[in-house]
Amino acid sequence: MLILPLTAASLFAAPSIQTVQYQCDRGAVVSATYLNAADQSFAVIFVEGQQLGLAHVISASGAKYAQTPDGAGYVWWTKGDEAFLAWDDVPNGSEETLLSQCHAM
Repeated sequence: MLILPLTAASLFAAPSIQTVQYQCDRGAVVSATYLNAADQSFAVIFVEGQQLGLAHVISASGAKYAQTPDGAGYVWWTKGDEAFLAWDDVPNGSEETLLSQCHAM
């Protein structure tokens, strides 16, 4: 069992929530809602009729949100007002960009 320490700040700090619309290549629009809590961040994106829940993972630059801790599956990368959606096949070492050139509207 994992027991996390509780502090007054973590008990009473409200997470910040922000929704951003992105215009991407192929005319696709992505709605991304970011939830930033004291100890974890998440992105819920709605793209082409599908809703994806992603957790923030470590990245060298920008913010990376993935379906799994190792980055496999859907990955949403943001940096400033730009973003892209990819599919990472970690076991086979391949990545496919699904939507690129996404810009915040």
